[in-house]
Amino acid sequence: MNSFFVALYNAFKLLAYIGQNKVFSTNAVKALRNINYCAIILSALVVIAGLFIKFTHHKDDDPAGFLAICIVTTFASIVVATAAAIFEKLLQNAVDMKSENDLTI
Repeated sequence: MNSFFVALYNAFKLLAYIGQNKVFSTNAVKALRNINYCAIILSALVVIAGLFIKFTHHKDDDPAGFLAICIVTTFASIVVATAAAIFEKLLQNAVDMKSENDLTI
């Protein structure tokens, strides 16, 4: 769960950059990159936890509910990682274009 809180902190940092009109900066790109990495780490950890429970649960217990939560959480974190990667690429292109325009003026 530590990666969740790191991603949440970076999301608040990104919102602060938006509030300060510093969206097109390298710090915003770094925050999105950190969110992407944290989402990938979180999905990997959830998959590992699901596999651990699947193979080590007691035969009288039914792990279906926990495995369903693992699948939903993994899917949600993959969606967040994909969105963060797309926004990171778009923002990086915008930052590059802004820096080229600043050099020509």
